Amino acid sequence: MICPICNTNSPVSFHKPNYTVDKYSKQQIISGICYSICPNCKCCFTLDEFTPETHNQCDKPRNLDNVNKLRLERIEHYGPENIETVIDFGCGNEQFVDFASVFFDEVIGIDQDTKLQLNHVLSNSTDVINCVEVIEHIIQPKEVIEDFYRVLKPGGIVYLESSFTDFLGDPLNSEYIDPNIGHVLVHSRKSIEMLFEKFEAKWLNQNVCIFKKI
Repeated sequence: MICPICNTNSPVSFHKPNYTVDKYSKQQIISGICYSICPNCKCCFTLDEFTPETHNQCDKPRNLDNVNKLRLERIEHYGPENIETVIDFGCGNEQFVDFASVFFDEVIGIDQDTKLQLNHVLSNSTDVINCVEVIEHIIQPKEVIEDFYRVLKPGGIVYLESSFTDFLGDPLNSEYIDPNIGHVLVHSRKSIEMLFEKFEAKWLNQNVCIFKKI
């Protein structure tokens, strides 16, 4: 398979079980999903068309008030001086949108089912893009990141949270690399920095990075 980040030929490395339900018999079907690890950028990905579609529902533990408060503190510290417009990309049920709307003039939720999509947003109009546990669901993320760059004002930031292959141990046994939760492209630090090559990167810890439009 060809790596969607750096176009390197990446042989199949392992298989993961994929659980689906036959729409006629209603019986569970177990199949194998092929994952590759890119020998160059070290991202782990599958291009298997049978990977189930999943939705980011912003589960409650990720959006407790104290967790979102920490995100806002980081955003305000590393973002532009006067933050007016924030996009929550992969907003799910808009828990973060509701929380952040108290602090900023305009907080916009965008997800795969929302009427407003990223390509509808004006260029150079946004101060912050919040992207939490979303990037690993996108198998062809280059166009998305190009749109991030387009809509951000100079000095605007992408606040990104994910888990990276550098810290997951054996990918075969990793619960994070799993087609059943829609994780089709799990990045390494190298692959995510390659994807955000137009941005200035600042790592806050092994799961959180700020990408600044320069």
